[in-house]
Amino acid sequence: MTSNKKVLTLVEGRKVNHRTIDDMRNQTEKAGWGFSLLGEIDGDKIAKCDLEEFFSDYVLWRDLDFTMGPTESACVLNWLNSQKDKVTINTHLVGGRAFNSDKFYQYNLYGCDNLLKFCTPVAFIVKNKDDVIKKLVDGDLHFPFVFKDRMGTAGKGIELINNKEELDASKWSFGYATMAMPYIFGDKEWRVFVVGGVAVGIMSKGFEGVDPGDFEAKSAGKHKAKEEDPEVLNELCQIACHMAARCGLEYTGCDIIRDRKYGRYYALETNNSAGWQNRFNEVTGLNMGQVLLEWFDDMSVLKEKGFYEGVRTYTLNRTKYLYTANRERFAKIMDWSEDTELAEGDDLYAALQNAYRDIKNGGDVKAAKGLIDEVERRPLCWAGNFLGSDIHGEDGVFEEQCIPTAYYLAIREKYDKIQGTNQGLI
Repeated sequence: MTSNKKVLTLVEGRKVNHRTIDDMRNQTEKAGWGFSLLGEIDGDKIAKCDLEEFFSDYVLWRDLDFTMGPTESACVLNWLNSQKDKVTINTHLVGGRAFNSDKFYQYNLYGCDNLLKFCTPVAFIVKNKDDVIKKLVDGDLHFPFVFKDRMGTAGKGIELINNKEELDASKWSFGYATMAMPYIFGDKEWRVFVVGGVAVGIMSKGFEGVDPGDFEAKSAGKHKAKEEDPEVLNELCQIACHMAARCGLEYTGCDIIRDRKYGRYYALETNNSAGWQNRFNEVTGLNMGQVLLEWFDDMSVLKEKGFYEGVRTYTLNRTKYLYTANRERFAKIMDWSEDTELAEGDDLYAALQNAYRDIKNGGDVKAAKGLIDEVERRPLCWAGNFLGSDIHGEDGVFEEQCIPTAYYLAIREKYDKIQGTNQGLI
């Protein structure tokens, strides 16, 4: 790190998001951080990759000014990701800033995920009404359906089409950015914030009394509440964390809807510059600005204190957000009360589980030295999670990595205690 005082660079070129800007400025001040707002960068500086002056060691990337094209943004993102001394949020987004905001592109990313492919909406690109009619005739599309702008936000750019008469009367302006997709009769929608591979807070939005075609009102949320149902939380957390991971986002707001007839969940979109001023903090009791700064703090431990201390700090601070039985299981592993069975296979996860079992049953922890070294030679995934898909689960999904991480941390902690009391034996 280049200075003792932490300074956050917030990349936000849209003045309409002033509430997010103001909140992050206030949060950094409360935390004793410095704050820098970056809205645009001179094109000549980008061409020369002369960008050091614009960024501190901590960068929260939302978006540059819209006058800067996707090519310029991609150049800056590539430069940031090459700077190993910087901790950044949302600079690893898949496909770059322009593609990652495209809902059709997102749906294709979701479709490549073994979990999300079962809750990804079917969407077609349509260039005119003839395209739509053909989809209807072929049976690919049925009434009611919606026209949706691929780059829309806050419920804007969506039109409900209930029948042929409404299709004929529609004044929709077609283009490359138009999707046609089935209308989902939802009973409830949720905004799930994911930070560092774990769902940190969930707000529900009920539709009672809202016009089915008023998508801006549905997006704003008439009936907001903190989600409390354990089964619903479990479903939403899994879906949202996979959405974030597939899009390469350390921080995102995921929108998920549930079909009221069949109870099926659909992944609507990930927002790579999501704000939380729509009463999310008030409803959930969270402080999203503070949560983001805490994530930066945890990642800085990785930079400053190394793999073990960094992984330990990061993991312990993530498990408090888990809604599932893995939270209790993690704690049991750490205090050596987990009743671990013999694992089959020759992967690292099985090796960690079996080493833990052996040590708990009286085996010599010194025999795990090679295993510890193997773990600590491996890189963390982009979200700061432990090891990633090389060991278990998808990169960027914390819950699918927390159990093997617990085995590693427990073994390493016991190893260090023996090393500290038996100097020279190891």
